[in-house]
Amino acid sequence: MNPPRDRRKQILTPSELPLNHFWRELLPTGIYTRLRMKQLMIGWTTAPNDVDARRLAEGLTRERLAACVQVEGPIMSHYHWEGRDEMQPEFRLAIKFPEERGQDLVEWLHENHPYQVFQWVALPVPVSTPEYIQWADEVTRPPRQQPPFPPRR
Repeated sequence: MNPPRDRRKQILTPSELPLNHFWRELLPTGIYTRLRMKQLMIGWTTAPNDVDARRLAEGLTRERLAACVQVEGPIMSHYHWEGRDEMQPEFRLAIKFPEERGQDLVEWLHENHPYQVFQWVALPVPVSTPEYIQWADEVTRPPRQQPPFPPRR
C-alpha cells in the first residue's frame, strides 16, 4: 500500500514565494500551488491622450514586449513639474509582461514615449492562473530567426 501523498509539498507558504517581504506579509498562507512558470509582471505608465496611449499599446504588443496592454481614461493626474503644480487629464496603460522582457520594454518606452520623463512603475504579479502566465510567455517570445542558409540535407 502506498502512503498518502504529502499535499503540503504542493503548497507554497508566503516565505517560499519568490516575492519581496512586503508581498509575503500580505498573502495568506497555504493557498498557492507551486508553479514552475516565469515571473509575470504588471507595469503602469501614462500618456497625454488616447491617440498616444493606443500607439504605445499597439507598439508594445506588436513588438511582443507585452502580452496585454489595457488603456484606461481619461484620469486626472496631479503633479509638480518645472516649479509649478499641474493637473492634466491622462490615459493610464496597464502593461502585463514576463520579467525577462522588462529591460527591452523600458528601452522601447524610452524611444517611443511622448513624455520626456514618463511614469514607469512595475511589480511582480503575486498570483495568476498557470494558463494566463503560459499564454503571456508564449505571445511575448520574439519570433524565431530564420537561418541565413537553408539547412543541409
